[in-house]
Amino acid sequence: MKHIRWPFAVFLLALSCLIIAIADPFNTPPIFVEPQGTYIQAFTETPFELDIEVEDIDHDVLTVTAHNLPDWLTFDPYLVQLYGNPKRADKGDYVITIKADDGRVVRTKMISLEVEYGHSVQQHLDEAFSSLYEEETTNLLGASAAIITPDGALHTSTEGRSNPWNNEHVTPNHRYRMASISKLFTSALIMRLVEEGRLQLDDKLYDYLPLDGIPNAKEITIRELLSHTAGVIDHLNHPAFYRGNWKYRTWKPSDIHYFASRRRARFSPGKGYAYSNT
Repeated sequence: MKHIRWPFAVFLLALSCLIIAIADPFNTPPIFVEPQGTYIQAFTETPFELDIEVEDIDHDVLTVTAHNLPDWLTFDPYLVQLYGNPKRADKGDYVITIKADDGRVVRTKMISLEVEYGHSVQQHLDEAFSSLYEEETTNLLGASAAIITPDGALHTSTEGRSNPWNNEHVTPNHRYRMASISKLFTSALIMRLVEEGRLQLDDKLYDYLPLDGIPNAKEITIRELLSHTAGVIDHLNHPAFYRGNWKYRTWKPSDIHYFASRRRARFSPGKGYAYSNT
């Protein structure tokens, strides 16, 4: 009986293996395609994205998961993607584990993620403005700069002192007497609109900004207004403007419009030159 049991046991084992092979054909484990390497670098203040691509030649349904994620990093199982926006406090090294499971075999990939300091919009502004202030404006007491990014975020940077009597640093809240410097900004922005084809310098101003009552309002072009050849009266240099409580009055655009509409043009549009603040 002992001599019969061993051959019979071997037969049963072989039969079991055959049944398993028929029920479960040869399986190819999942293969990680992307990322190809194991070292990935990210930068602070900069959006981070990393696509995880896994292939399975058997077309098994794969389940991909990510483990040991820091708080700033998220895994999207639908897109099979890691994404996040690390801050300066998140600088450091991380080891991320990615697992791909086809239902029979689990493959693992380790990713070393290094987060280094990056240059945000604010950092770029601070560095550029500081360099410009030190190299180009050596005799300037103080200066301030501000930009608005396409997403509407406001970034400010300041250099120097707010006044010559103490060492108070300039802040974004300090006000400047800009006066006619605003004309330069306005002209530059209008030229940008011309570059984009949204308007032409010889278009009539009235087509964009109807100013009923202003002399020659329908004839004045954008070019003439920018070059002070429109003949519009200058309210700031007109004696009638400084009457009554003008020192303490808060002037509205409609007040300036009303004042100019009651005065004659200095000349026909394009027929002369006269600086105007109106």
